[in-house]
Amino acid sequence: MKEAQQYNNHISIEDSSRLIIRGKEEEIRYIFNHNKIYKNINHKGNITLLNNVVSSKIIKTNNKTIKIELKIGDTNNTKDKTIIL
Repeated sequence: MKEAQQYNNHISIEDSSRLIIRGKEEEIRYIFNHNKIYKNINHKGNITLLNNVVSSKIIKTNNKTIKIELKIGDTNNTKDKTIIL
């Protein structure tokens, strides 16, 4: 998520499953949907970044920190991962 470093002041959370990064000429969305995480640029096309995502949660902890909690795997074996931006 190198875009998050470039446009740190322009990150917003649409809901608990969508992260939006706005640049000067582009809008990048990270979307959790159908057990996958997609990257979408300017509402055109989807790039699958991660499969087998059981659940995701995007939390804004303060003005500068965003926490993404992921549960990855299948029904028998899952792993919890946390990403902090």
